[in-house]
Amino acid sequence: MSADQLTDSTKDFNERVLDTLEIVAGLQSVSSGSIKNLSVDGVFSIEYKTRQLDFVRQSPRSCYNQATISIGHDNNVTVLSSSDPVDLNGSSDFRKFSKNGCNKSIILRSVSVKGADKRFVEIWDNNRLDKSWEVTDVHGAFYTDECFGGIEWSPSGNYAIYVAEMSEYDSFKPSSSVSGDSKKSVSLKPKLADPRRYNFNEDYGETYNGRLPPVLLLVDLINNTIGPVTGELGNSSNIAPGQPSWITDQNQNELIIFTGYIVEPRRLGLVYCQNRPSYLFACDISGNNLENLTSHSDRSEFNARSPRTTPNGNSIIYLSSSVGGPHAGCTKINLIDFSSRKIVNLVPVVRNQSSALLDASLAEGGSSPDSISADRFPAEFPGVYTLNLPRDPWFSPENSNRLFMFFASIWTSSQVVLALEISTKKISKLSFPSRANCNGFGNMDFLSASQDGTILTIYSNPAQALDLYVGNILHNDESSTSAVSVPKWSKLNLINSNTTASNLISENIDWTVIEYPEKTKFLQTIYSFPKAKADIHKYFKGSSELPPLLVLPHGGPHSTLISGTSLVPTVMTLLGFAVAQVNYTGSLGFGQDSVDELLGKIGKLEVSEIIYVAKDLSETKKLVDGNRMAYNGGSHSGYTGAMLAGQNPGLFKAYVLRNPVINIGEMVAESDIPDWCFEELLYKYNFDMKVTTPNEGPLLHPEVYKAMWDASPMQYVGSVVDPVLLNIGINDQRVPPKQGLQYYRMLFANKNCISDCKVYQNTGHALDSVEAIRESISGFIGFYHKHI
Repeated sequence: MSADQLTDSTKDFNERVLDTLEIVAGLQSVSSGSIKNLSVDGVFSIEYKTRQLDFVRQSPRSCYNQATISIGHDNNVTVLSSSDPVDLNGSSDFRKFSKNGCNKSIILRSVSVKGADKRFVEIWDNNRLDKSWEVTDVHGAFYTDECFGGIEWSPSGNYAIYVAEMSEYDSFKPSSSVSGDSKKSVSLKPKLADPRRYNFNEDYGETYNGRLPPVLLLVDLINNTIGPVTGELGNSSNIAPGQPSWITDQNQNELIIFTGYIVEPRRLGLVYCQNRPSYLFACDISGNNLENLTSHSDRSEFNARSPRTTPNGNSIIYLSSSVGGPHAGCTKINLIDFSSRKIVNLVPVVRNQSSALLDASLAEGGSSPDSISADRFPAEFPGVYTLNLPRDPWFSPENSNRLFMFFASIWTSSQVVLALEISTKKISKLSFPSRANCNGFGNMDFLSASQDGTILTIYSNPAQALDLYVGNILHNDESSTSAVSVPKWSKLNLINSNTTASNLISENIDWTVIEYPEKTKFLQTIYSFPKAKADIHKYFKGSSELPPLLVLPHGGPHSTLISGTSLVPTVMTLLGFAVAQVNYTGSLGFGQDSVDELLGKIGKLEVSEIIYVAKDLSETKKLVDGNRMAYNGGSHSGYTGAMLAGQNPGLFKAYVLRNPVINIGEMVAESDIPDWCFEELLYKYNFDMKVTTPNEGPLLHPEVYKAMWDASPMQYVGSVVDPVLLNIGINDQRVPPKQGLQYYRMLFANKNCISDCKVYQNTGHALDSVEAIRESISGFIGFYHKHI
């Protein structure tokens, strides 16, 4: 092939890759939604918020959408109308209030006015702007993330609460002169900065780079004011408030409830970490009468987060995870009876999925195994695995005292919707849509339930793009095995319907979930592969008729890959790869025993399972070309990739490592999660940072450092012979960029392998800026094209 032909071929390849990537990246996701009965029987209003990537603007686009549907007596659904999407550019968050004919909304808005960034709070009454406040000087940027964010109306609608950064303290003001009314010059003396401006005020690590501490802000519609909640809360420097809500006490006083993260002695990384010390607090609107509602629970072995007040206003339901240890695991659901302050466990930690064994020591109130009825849970119930509860999770059948709470939870390689009946503590698992060809797996999330029992969800799988689904809730007799079910789901075809991307996916991708009972019950692989040969596969065609394989484990290590539509697996399968998304031992959704099994064995157990999956697909099942296997991993799976590259030459023809952990001991002083370095190797990390036992963190003793070195892939850097591409997010606080950069320097210097390193600005651990997504994915596809 001539040089010109080679150039044309490369140009054609790059164009096809970018075109495919942009098509798939344009798929919409749904971040929230609601369904409400209208005055006409069987007619419903649906509102939902979509998000998609825009390669031209180089930013995500969020839009508000509305549709009206009717559901007939035969449960057939008709979309009567759907609105054009409304771009939510500048809108940070919003919340509606509807009670006794009053319909109003609060919107937090960040916009640029004459080149300056401004913040506003707006109240809309029946689609009319009623009030608007500029709050630029009241506080810093809004918090809208899952850990701190939240905006909630009080039960009366007289108040609303939200979260934002505290105001910056005054900076230095130099001397200046201004003209007064008498045209005389007035001299202003210099003013030193407020000394508090220079206090050490560390942020919460990854995704919170440079952000100031959170404060609660009260919107008072009676006095038309907005200001921080002060009082006792304002003086409690050891509490970082977030996730606010409301409850009414016995005297009908409206109280603020919130998650309070414990600040001292340091702010550890919070995102993706469910094991941080936190409690639920209550205070009045002035910030006084501050009360810790969960301090007496579990002797502080468990935290509290994501409070949701029941519709009757009598109780608070919240999530509770073990403090310390692995960053994520099986989560308890508890209830606080607000009048008595009594805490009741509704769903305990489940140790073992197969036998649904419960750890009695982790069940609230000292419940014994005999006191936990087996029929409370569905077969093979692995426990609850979720970061937060939905904003509005409730459904109560008419003329009934029964109350159900819906939420999504990881269940092996799926995300499912569960319904918890509060009084009986019974869990029901909702089925997936029968026509979705889902193999019993998929990705479903709960959005809303209407008063008459119509539920709104979203669903996707690797061969079906995401869409909205509705169904009628069937609430069975309390004595039945399943308290709640949805016999029939109806797809609304409002999201991604008949788009180029959704058609490409459904026509070209097949998939299944592979289990390995001969090895362990904790290992599964989401295996997607091309349905048939396509022209675009020519770029990765080899001598074998079998497809090349991309092995793609998850990071964490305590997270899970879900059987939904994901960008990288979808694009790679469309290009002709078979893709193995590996959920190894230590993943969520298999029982707490799976999580604990990996502790002390990282770098060995999960690595051996990844090898097992690759060889099973190539040698045992003969589904893929064993001579053309590639690897792609980030964070912990970047770590396992580096382990594989250094100890298994020739197994994979090319490695892509995204922000990988390379030297565990060196991370301790630089990462926002130093506890990870200790706990994953079975060394305790003390959150209070007190020096007690010699081999406990945060002090790094020689013996512990040796254990970290022995578990680090840097020791094998000289043995790497296969091509390696490193992708680094320069703002990463989770795995310091120095980890990957030093690994690249060592690979480059030793010249035993082809190596390359790409560094992406303005993005962090997830490499999730639009620029980084586009350039890194197209870049590593080109890397595979060159070396496979």
